[in-house]
Amino acid sequence: MTLPVRQPRSARRRRYGDRASSRLTRIRLLAALVLLASGGALYGLTTSPVFALDPGSVRIDGLRYTDPVAAQAALELQQGTHPNLFHVPTARLEAALMTVPTVRAASVRTRLPDELLVLVEERVPILRWRQTGGEWLIDVDGAVLAQAPADEDLPLVDDQRSTAAAASAAPAASALPVASVAAGPSAVPVPSSGSSTLGGPATELVPGARIASLDLEVARVLGAVTPAHLAEAGSTLALSVTDADGWVIESDSGWRAVFGHYAPESRPPSSIQGQLTCLRALLLSEKTVADVTLSLSDDGCGTFRSRPSAQPAPSGRRGQASPSARP
Repeated sequence: MTLPVRQPRSARRRRYGDRASSRLTRIRLLAALVLLASGGALYGLTTSPVFALDPGSVRIDGLRYTDPVAAQAALELQQGTHPNLFHVPTARLEAALMTVPTVRAASVRTRLPDELLVLVEERVPILRWRQTGGEWLIDVDGAVLAQAPADEDLPLVDDQRSTAAAASAAPAASALPVASVAAGPSAVPVPSSGSSTLGGPATELVPGARIASLDLEVARVLGAVTPAHLAEAGSTLALSVTDADGWVIESDSGWRAVFGHYAPESRPPSSIQGQLTCLRALLLSEKTVADVTLSLSDDGCGTFRSRPSAQPAPSGRRGQASPSARP
């Protein structure tokens, strides 16, 4: 009886190792071939004219206040060139569009074979701000967006201030005191707004600039006042700011209300609520108000001047026409 002869373990490992090494070599070769094929296909995709983008066919959706030419320029897609769609840097194009003052957010997506989908979300204007150079759209943050379209129907601030601030005009000596009116149910509602800083004289507005926060706060409150708030049915209100009088509201029914200049500490915009309440009470009690200066104090609201009463028409005289008598 003889025992079976076993090979040494080292010989068995060598034989099995040769088989495994052979299998790994085939797998590696197959993987290399796949990578080469993928690389070739990718190169074909990124160079094929089928995926060439025509910059002239790119349409930007969501534009209302934004100049289409400015938006196209921000994309920096040169006319006459046809970049491959796989090489278009969509994230960089989105960032470039957001440098346009009217654009709040942007989305740029590619769609095969040769389309670029661009959508912008614009900032929302709340005011028109008029200066010598034209009317500008202002958003809730005070940013100057663009020139206002002719048909835009937003509250208008007519900024007539110069670069050198003038002294405020004193109330006329003949003005009558305005009775003090406590805030009550008839008070005009004032929109809430954020903190303010000292506003300054007017400067030339350009897209991307900002309105001083104090000016913006006052404009948002006074610009929200409607004739109905002041019991002025059928009238039209105009808001302006001047060097001499500060903020002023005028009505086409014949009166003018001077609200004055504001400062964060001495005369903050929070005092506007009391001024509007006084103005409403005065207009309800005095139907012939011409000018009113709303300067709040412990014993009154300010001063006002009435319109002169109409004089009776003179009767007919010799040599002048007089009403003809009926037959």
